[in-house]
Amino acid sequence: MLWFGTAALSAIACGVLARTIRRGDTARFDGKARAEALRAATPATKRAAGVTGHAGKWYVHLPLALATAGALLKEERTSAALVVVASSASARVAAELLDHLFFHRPPPPGRGDPRVQSFPSGHTLEPLAVALTSSVVLAREGLGTSRFVLPVAASALLSALSRLPLDRHWVSDLAGGALVGLAVSGTNLGIYELARDDA
Repeated sequence: MLWFGTAALSAIACGVLARTIRRGDTARFDGKARAEALRAATPATKRAAGVTGHAGKWYVHLPLALATAGALLKEERTSAALVVVASSASARVAAELLDHLFFHRPPPPGRGDPRVQSFPSGHTLEPLAVALTSSVVLAREGLGTSRFVLPVAASALLSALSRLPLDRHWVSDLAGGALVGLAVSGTNLGIYELARDDA
């Protein structure tokens, strides 16, 4: 039940954050953080951010999830494999749904198109959900190694941070994405633990 509790608290926190953003209470902080990120950005960091930003896309995290699931299936850990794939799919669905369910928040000016939804950040939500779920499942199954877990966790972090020097998201968008990612991962891990108990 710990994971379901984590999911619920993360979802509530995201709702509170969304309300705070809508009232304009984060505008000053977001503006200062944006100015600092742009001031610190160099052509090299922008190029690197353009590359690492791909880690937040489904065409990166889905193959990683499928590869992890394949390794689990070889060890006859079917429920674990299904949960890892479900984390990728449910994270993608959540990102799409929330783009339409939340109030419209324009992105920073660097995005170039104010019609694009900015909150929450899918580049944070999706890789975080997959990285956390995969890492916990592999550890619980006794198959996790730092060679896998650390690069996946790093890719999730880099994907989120890449949005700042490229001026694609506000910092509070990243926080919202992280909270939804935790909610998605917590739900999947809660289901996984229930399946383990029933086995």
